[in-house]
Amino acid sequence: MKILIGLFGCFLALLSCSRSTGTEDWQKLGENAVGIHLYDKSSIKPVKPGVVKVWSKIIYSQRTAEKAIKAIPDAAGLYQSVVLDIIDCKNNEYLISRTIFYDKHGKVLRDTGEDKKGLGYRPISDNTMIGRLAQVVCMVGKDR
Repeated sequence: MKILIGLFGCFLALLSCSRSTGTEDWQKLGENAVGIHLYDKSSIKPVKPGVVKVWSKIIYSQRTAEKAIKAIPDAAGLYQSVVLDIIDCKNNEYLISRTIFYDKHGKVLRDTGEDKKGLGYRPISDNTMIGRLAQVVCMVGKDR
């Protein structure tokens, strides 16, 4: 019985040590009224020359979450979203390919699925979070 308890204790210790966030490497871009903006540095991948894809995250401010709950179906409890952005560095535009909305406990509230067309490419404006993201990932994309 002591051996069984010892093995169970070792299992719990290993389990607690192996807890991780996966391979994500979330870096903060900044904060604004919408919330805290981050990107996953490890997810930056070239799609073709001059075009990269990257996962970004928004942890919503309480005010933004409350507004979204009124506007988005199934958004009750909205806490954050993770977005797959495709950034065309040559043409200075971006595409939101996929958005996954989560509650505070990590439960998926809504997933748009991967859509290569999404809402279409949009211009990247300076002094915006997507502008900051483009500056970072386009520099990293040149290194790959």
